[in-house]
Amino acid sequence: MSENKMGKKILIQVPSPFAANNAIFEQDANNMTEPWRVLKARLNSLGYEVLTADNNSLEDCEWLLFIDSLSLYGTAQRGGFKNFARRISNKIFKVKDKNPWPNRPLYEEAMARGMENRMALFLWEGAVVSPYNYMPKTWKKFNRIFTWKDDLVDNKKFFKFYLPTPTQNGIVKPLPFAQKKLLVNISANKWYPGENELFSARVRTSLYFDRHYPNDFDHFGARWHTAVTRWQKYFPALYQNLLLTAVNQETRWKHFLNINSHYVMKTFLTIKVILPKKSLTSFRQNPCQFIGGHQTLRSTSPLLLS
Repeated sequence: MSENKMGKKILIQVPSPFAANNAIFEQDANNMTEPWRVLKARLNSLGYEVLTADNNSLEDCEWLLFIDSLSLYGTAQRGGFKNFARRISNKIFKVKDKNPWPNRPLYEEAMARGMENRMALFLWEGAVVSPYNYMPKTWKKFNRIFTWKDDLVDNKKFFKFYLPTPTQNGIVKPLPFAQKKLLVNISANKWYPGENELFSARVRTSLYFDRHYPNDFDHFGARWHTAVTRWQKYFPALYQNLLLTAVNQETRWKHFLNINSHYVMKTFLTIKVILPKKSLTSFRQNPCQFIGGHQTLRSTSPLLLS
């Protein structure tokens, strides 16, 4: 346990063990943790020590922040028959998870200490990725919830926050625009059975460009070489394997395409077409063209197509 030299402490319960032990504040290859380092520095300047919850005591804890419902329920919120059957089997045969997450009943510990007014939940992911984020049983646990979804914001229980964007380094030797390939699609192959998903659009888009622009289209992402559902596993004809391009620093594209996980009629974005002017390694570019989204985005996005 870290010794608190500042007198006040804020603990963050992260949604994954990969971000625990203060890894969320460490420098990473794509600079994705920069917003957390900035937040930590700002709170330090206000006299707060900021740590991931881990096994730290709640003694002298001013605030406890939960990031997504995964930080509450962990793998218990995963859907699908396979995950359900595994949970039932483990319960019957008293099999313990080798890597349980969360690693402790932190919410219950905090409630026992009377911290109900010093806890907050951040709804980072959308319903397709983290459906328990948007279930009333999750909301009932907190008096303060932060969300990017305008439909929920009432400034009483739900408060607006903006998803942070890390800074990006520029390309050292940019290619002339005419020498670049047309498009690269950056996405992982995923599946979700519910409504408003855009994972299937990732597949349709990739197949279209792969067929019609084979020499001017590249594809970068995970899980495109294997089945992602049981039906695809047992009936391979139900899905088409996409050959992924080996991406390196010499490759350049005129446009980057990234399709989000879900449709949201307000606030969030549906499809992002990105113009490459920054680091290839991180695939985060600026400026951006956004296709879709809510009217309020016009005042916050430099280029918005509707």
